[in-house]
Amino acid sequence: MECGAGVGLAIGAKGELMTIAMNAPVLRAPSQALTTESEGELVVRAPLYCDWPVGTRTYTELMALHLTLELHRSPLAQLLPAISPMMAVSGLSEADFTTLKSAFTAARLAGPKLMQGSDGTTVPAIGLRLLGDGLEGMPEPLPVPARWNVGVVQTCDTRIDAEALARVAHMDLLLAGSSWMRDVLVRAGAANVDVLPTGIDTTLFAPGPKSGHLSQRFVIFSGGRLDYRKGQDIVVAAVKIFCQRHPETLLLTTWQSPLPETAGSIVRSGHTPVAPEYYGTTLNVHDWAVANGLRAESVADLGVLAPAALAVVLREADVALFPNRAETDMNPMVLECMASGVPVIVSENTGHLDVAAELCHRLTQQAALRGVRADAGTEGWGESSEEEIVAHLETIFMQRAAARVKAAAEWAKQFAWDRTGRRLMELIAPVK
Repeated sequence: MECGAGVGLAIGAKGELMTIAMNAPVLRAPSQALTTESEGELVVRAPLYCDWPVGTRTYTELMALHLTLELHRSPLAQLLPAISPMMAVSGLSEADFTTLKSAFTAARLAGPKLMQGSDGTTVPAIGLRLLGDGLEGMPEPLPVPARWNVGVVQTCDTRIDAEALARVAHMDLLLAGSSWMRDVLVRAGAANVDVLPTGIDTTLFAPGPKSGHLSQRFVIFSGGRLDYRKGQDIVVAAVKIFCQRHPETLLLTTWQSPLPETAGSIVRSGHTPVAPEYYGTTLNVHDWAVANGLRAESVADLGVLAPAALAVVLREADVALFPNRAETDMNPMVLECMASGVPVIVSENTGHLDVAAELCHRLTQQAALRGVRADAGTEGWGESSEEEIVAHLETIFMQRAAARVKAAAEWAKQFAWDRTGRRLMELIAPVK
């Protein structure tokens, strides 16, 4: 997606569309042609309704945003996004803003009309339903009846019992983010399960030169909402050891979290016994890391970054570190780092298993979890070794100039959002 000064979109209290920048483009009339013949045999002839909002704050919001943009420009289908009073999107190019606003108009005003075919018959819709822990879906119904329902599974909780399976018994297709989660679902007894790989914006995340501002530092990047599952406590413990040998190290993080309870879970393992604190709604990441052993000059939290800003930051990194205990998918931030030419160190568990082993530094030592019960829905999760992390950091430190992996950047291009949209169409075409 092209990035510039951009414009923003928000939903008002009464559901009205609002721009949040000057010189907003004029709204186009939504296209009435939902599908056409395309190359090969793939033809999808039904509108798609997505039951979770678009946005730029979380991966699921970005997924809805990019699929809406890609499919609205595509001859294959039209995805009609959910409209939420809490939604806000920023940083879009004018072209993408116009496309998104057109999609919202279609969803809000033209949805019922789009259900009518040219011969007057009803065109059945396909509903995309977001499923979380326990395969629970969103509480709000779709604006129109869906003849086919596709569940998009976003959970790492492996406790999938008969009650959870009953919730999705009416689903025609379940889409997992990784082969690991697909296998978890199949072993639990779910039917019609496939994999929709993670998508990333490869127009933003690509190799580029460093600014030179941090040329005297060895920069370790770590991202993701502060959470026991994400393993930032392991990052702090390992970087603390590494800094003793290399005091020029700088840990750059994007660990902000709006969820105090989730952030507080980081103390479970004992790696970081001091709990994080909030100043209002802002998590004090820096002081938390310092309280758990890092020097003040060795860590900087960058807050919540828009994708375009994150792309710039990643070009400053010498390595990216992800000792996550579990991921439902390959982890989009891992792929963004790889696409940017940054060497990545990743845990060898769950969704990370789909990341090409020869193109990253795998943390193969995966021990039993610290701080959780064995029946906590953590089958397949893993506890990475601080010592193995430090060994990988030493290797990359010694080979810094050669460490940026061109092959990894090329490999990551296959997860561009247009390909993810195409893959979605391929997966739902047989549903009908």
